[in-house]
Amino acid sequence: MPPNPVVTRWNTWFNAALYHGEHVQYYRTFIEKEIAEVGGTVQLHKLLEILTSDRAVVLQAELEFLAVHCQRLMNTLKALESHEFHSVDIFNTTSDLLSWLRNTGFPAATGACEAATTNAAAKLEDYVERNKQPAQDLFKAVRIFDSRQLPLLSKELADFQSIPNILKTAGEWQIYLDLAAKQEQFDDVVMFWRAVKTGYRN
Repeated sequence: MPPNPVVTRWNTWFNAALYHGEHVQYYRTFIEKEIAEVGGTVQLHKLLEILTSDRAVVLQAELEFLAVHCQRLMNTLKALESHEFHSVDIFNTTSDLLSWLRNTGFPAATGACEAATTNAAAKLEDYVERNKQPAQDLFKAVRIFDSRQLPLLSKELADFQSIPNILKTAGEWQIYLDLAAKQEQFDDVVMFWRAVKTGYRN
């Protein structure tokens, strides 16, 4: 049976489309046999009409396009939905996805595929660059708590005032910078903070 999409879970729609993309070639034969053996309903005849028309070729191309290129979107959605995903990674993850949507490096299979990619980029752009996401400045600023990202960020604490009360930590700011420069780097930001917690006041 094909997967049943859940309205609020985008990846379930991708999984359903991927399933149909893998099996659509069998649908025409199945429906023809169904009509021949038990008689056809109006819906079956309409579906057979679609599958035997030029629309079927377009549909096949769009499903193949989706199968090849949707994994990047699916992986990002899965990461953002994870309970283990960290706020320090949100800005970079969404920015990277936006850059990819703007320049995917592959031609669109149909006009609908091109429109879907363009519309997705425009929608994400509203959140990443136009502050439709109220916390976007905060997500951008909290990257300072990830020592792996520090070398690419400003060392001026005043540049991160979207973090509530950040200026109250001015006395510890240089301590943090020094520790981050010396401390072994970890793939997990939580492990880094556990390793250096003794250098901070409780």
